[in-house]
Amino acid sequence: MLIVVIGSFYFWFRNHPTVDITINKGSAGEQLDIETPNIAINEQFGIKSSAEVELKVLNIVDQHEFVCYDLRENYKTSDIKLDIVKADEHLVLKYTGKAVNKQGKTVDYQNEIECDMNIDVQIIKY
Repeated sequence: MLIVVIGSFYFWFRNHPTVDITINKGSAGEQLDIETPNIAINEQFGIKSSAEVELKVLNIVDQHEFVCYDLRENYKTSDIKLDIVKADEHLVLKYTGKAVNKQGKTVDYQNEIECDMNIDVQIIKY
């Protein structure tokens, strides 16, 4: 019985670590300002997170890198803010702001990306 309890405890904390996402000022390149998510996976009781959790976190990083790539390829300058919203079992990355495209026209930049993230997340914005 004790082994079952310890095994359940271990399995639960491997799949339910606490994740802190801090939003800071960042850059996608020269004159391309964009707020950046910095993500920390916190072990609980010394139990490392599962590969599934780490892949979900990596997905957020990859999605952000895609937005940075879009800015580098299509815009000269930008001032983009990031808001992260918890929705059901998803996180929604909302990028909004002003950008100047390669033709010199100022445009409203808006991009929303939904990420599967059914684990505890604390979002801190500076």
